[in-house]
Amino acid sequence: MRSGFKNYYTQQRSRNSNVKECPFLTISREYGCCGIELAEKVADLVEQRCSVKWEIYHKDLLQRLAKEAGVDFDTIEKQRLAKPGIINEFLSNLKQTNIPDGYEIRKRVAFMVRDIAGKGNAVIVGQGGAAATGDMAGGLHVRIEAPRHWRVLRVRNQEGLSDKDAEKRLEELEKSRIHLHRAYEAMCPRRPAFNLLFDNSKFTAEQISEQIFYAMKLCGMIKI
Repeated sequence: MRSGFKNYYTQQRSRNSNVKECPFLTISREYGCCGIELAEKVADLVEQRCSVKWEIYHKDLLQRLAKEAGVDFDTIEKQRLAKPGIINEFLSNLKQTNIPDGYEIRKRVAFMVRDIAGKGNAVIVGQGGAAATGDMAGGLHVRIEAPRHWRVLRVRNQEGLSDKDAEKRLEELEKSRIHLHRAYEAMCPRRPAFNLLFDNSKFTAEQISEQIFYAMKLCGMIKI
C-alpha cells in the first residue's frame, strides 16, 4: 500500500524548506467559472503595469506528461481522475503497461507544479496547484466559485447546449472529479487552502483580475 500524498509532501516540504521565495499565483475554480480567461487577464495586467512577463500553466502539464509516457492526453486525463483500487492496480501490474496510474500522475504533475512555482512569475490554473504549493512561500492562492444555476447557464451559453444537457454535463464532470478533489484536499498542507475566494456570479473575470492584481501588490509579489 502506498503511503499517500500526505507523507509524500511531508518529505517534499522538508526538502524545500530553504528554497528561495519566488512569486506565483494558483487559480482553482468550480466548473463553469472563469479560469484561463482570468489567468490571461492577470498576466496581461502584470505585463502592462509592471513590465514583467508571467507564464500561464494549465493542461499543458498533462500534455507534457502524456508525451513523456508515450500515450495520448485523454488516457492520462482518464487515469488522473480514476479512483484507486487494489484490483485495478493488480490488473495494471499484470498488463505491465507504461501508462502511469492516477496516483503516479498526480504526484508527477504536483512535482512539475512545485518546480514551476519555485522559479516564480507563474500563474498555475487547476492541476491541484494550491495543494501542491501550499507550503511554499511567495504564493497567492485564489478560488473561483459561483451558484450552481449560474454555472449551468454559463456552460449552456459557452458550449451551445440546452439547459438539460448543460445540467447533465456539469453533473457528470463534478462527479468524475470527486476523488480527485478529495486527494488534493488530503495532501494540502495549509488551512484555509485559499487566500482569496471570489463569487464569479458577482464579479467578472476582469473585475476579479483587478482585485487579484491589487492583492499581489499588497503581498509584495509585484512592484509598479
